[in-house]
Amino acid sequence: MIVNIFLIAVCCVIVTDVLQFMENFEPVLSKVFGFKVKLPVKPWKCSTCQTFWLGLLYLLITSQLSLSALALLLLISSSTTLIENLYWNLQGVVGTIINLIKLY
Repeated sequence: MIVNIFLIAVCCVIVTDVLQFMENFEPVLSKVFGFKVKLPVKPWKCSTCQTFWLGLLYLLITSQLSLSALALLLLISSSTTLIENLYWNLQGVVGTIINLIKLY
């Protein structure tokens, strides 16, 4: 359960914060519907909100909803900023390693 909720958080961070899917999706929706579409900020553009709602849905579907599971979900969903920072730091480290390999 912990790993699954953490993976939900990682997916939400990558899709929402790194790829900025919702910001890139609004112009597509505007072209499809023929008028400017503006999605509400929460829960669609916020990785914290997405993690919470998707995690809550996961807990309900798998019948694992309890007070401790909800507390864990809240803890993980509030740490999406840390997950995003970890992603960018790992990307920088991998980029540095690749550049060092290219030099030799």
